Amino acid sequence: MSAKAIREYDGKLLLANYLLQSPTLALEKPTPAFAPAQTRLAQINLSHVSTSDSADQIAEAVEAALDRAELLNPWLQTTKLVAKPDQLIKRRGKSGLLLLNAKWADVK
Repeated sequence: MSAKAIREYDGKLLLANYLLQSPTLALEKPTPAFAPAQTRLAQINLSHVSTSDSADQIAEAVEAALDRAELLNPWLQTTKLVAKPDQLIKRRGKSGLLLLNAKWADVK
């Protein structure tokens, strides 16, 4: 059996979309007090930036991507956030690549 790796962002997006649409296996109906949390995902993609670019070009591209994310997702400024790279990096937390319960200014 072969498997193709997908990015963590895409996997979570698939789960958020299809998990609530799947039928329940419970014998009883879920209580009406249950309301699933709204899923909010924002991805900042810098795949168009090359390592051969100058430091100024890279900084400019990162700043433009962050500004674009801020415009497309206004909830970023009011919600606590989790920031992490989506590159299948092992031990992100030990390497300091994981930011939890942060504000948008800290994430930027």
